[in-house]
Amino acid sequence: MARRFVVHAAFAAGVLCVAQSPLDGQGAGAAPVREVYGRLRRAVDGAQVPLPGAWVTLHRVAPDAAAPLDSVRTGAGGAFRFRYQPTGDSTAVYFVSSEHAGIAYFSQPLRNPEVRGGDADLVVFDTTSRRQPITIESRHLIVSAPNSGRRTIIEVFVLTNAGSLTQVAGHDTGATFTATLPASASDPKAAEGDVTPEGITFAGGRVRVTAPIAPGSKRVAYSYSLPAATSPVPVSRADSSSLLEVLVEDSAASVTGGGVHEDVPTTISGRTFRRFANLSRGSAADLAIRTPSGLGPRPVGFAAAVAIAVGVVLAGALVVALRRDAAVEARAEDADPLAASDSTA
Repeated sequence: MARRFVVHAAFAAGVLCVAQSPLDGQGAGAAPVREVYGRLRRAVDGAQVPLPGAWVTLHRVAPDAAAPLDSVRTGAGGAFRFRYQPTGDSTAVYFVSSEHAGIAYFSQPLRNPEVRGGDADLVVFDTTSRRQPITIESRHLIVSAPNSGRRTIIEVFVLTNAGSLTQVAGHDTGATFTATLPASASDPKAAEGDVTPEGITFAGGRVRVTAPIAPGSKRVAYSYSLPAATSPVPVSRADSSSLLEVLVEDSAASVTGGGVHEDVPTTISGRTFRRFANLSRGSAADLAIRTPSGLGPRPVGFAAAVAIAVGVVLAGALVVALRRDAAVEARAEDADPLAASDSTA
């Protein structure tokens, strides 16, 4: 059976925001029926053509349950329509998806009672194992305070696929993206991002992303720990051409190189992270993060604070992606209201 992948930054962002998206009309009585009108298109040679006869699925994700609700086939113009009534937990998020060439593509969360085009529309892509022009749009590092002789480091890469095909892992590297782990790193694991833990492997001092990378942006996040006395914090030079941001939970730390300057600190769950960033593209080749080797315990609630910190970093990293997506949408086909005869109930 072919492996099924998920690719779409908005899907991950929607799930992360699930507790912050209350539905209108929930609580006192039954929520009103909602409607979704969208089109499914396939990107071909820089254009988007309708994809008729394909399955589109409506999903619901919430703390109480997560499951597909309904599926329909697209009409002649790639149009589809759903009618559904929100139920259960008031923070539930709804979205639609379609699968193409073994890869599932997800829409933006459907937040309004009626959604026509825009957030409901889907674009799918053909795949290739040949190398696509995938670049590092931005790179973010979170350096924790020491605890029991070690520090936790979180790295977030925002990748851009500027091509017209979804990159899948080739036989040469078995990965769509790779990065370097410091020699002294231990306990590497996937963090909150657009790639699930199954889509990231760690071996031989390398981070390998095996998940596909669709045109647009994808956020890859992972963590590891280093001895607290390690200073400067090792930063791989090969993964360097990007916008840089560093969050350091250490009042005595210094961050130099990479064109970074110190900005306003970020407070997360009562904990302060000093923030360093560059105004233009810089190289991590000369980035130096120097920290004291203090071994004092960090405050309780570290895991929750770091999870929020990753959310803050990812939100900031999305700025570039949102600007690019807006430009892409401006060039895309206009989203005319769908005719009832062109939709499938």
